[in-house]
Amino acid sequence: MKSILKYLLPGKKSVAPKKVLASFKMMFGSSINIEWEKVQNEFEAIYYFEGIEQIARFNGNGDLLSLKRNLTIHTVPAEIAAIAKTYGEIMNVIEMKLGDTLNFEIIYRNESLIRFSLLLDENGKVLSHNTL
Repeated sequence: MKSILKYLLPGKKSVAPKKVLASFKMMFGSSINIEWEKVQNEFEAIYYFEGIEQIARFNGNGDLLSLKRNLTIHTVPAEIAAIAKTYGEIMNVIEMKLGDTLNFEIIYRNESLIRFSLLLDENGKVLSHNTL
């Protein structure tokens, strides 16, 4: 007889293979609220690590492909924050690591409360700038 609990209790079963789960645990062992999703041939985890919401993407061998961290305004590197503030009021900042590349996606609003997306590299160079 199958347990009725599996039908009554909500929860998302991990879709990640053992290699990916082991790699994730080694890097982000004390994470909470972990949700896994398979995206094409990659495995994406959304979770909280050290109080910061993060998204990590792995290949099937457990190699970390990318990491996104939702930064608080106070944890944004000072030089990046200074550049972003010249555009308007910072609303949200995502730090994105892809291999050796580090970028910052910044959502800000101007005096008219129009929101924009600003993508900066780690040196503050503007990579893209769009109205939302």
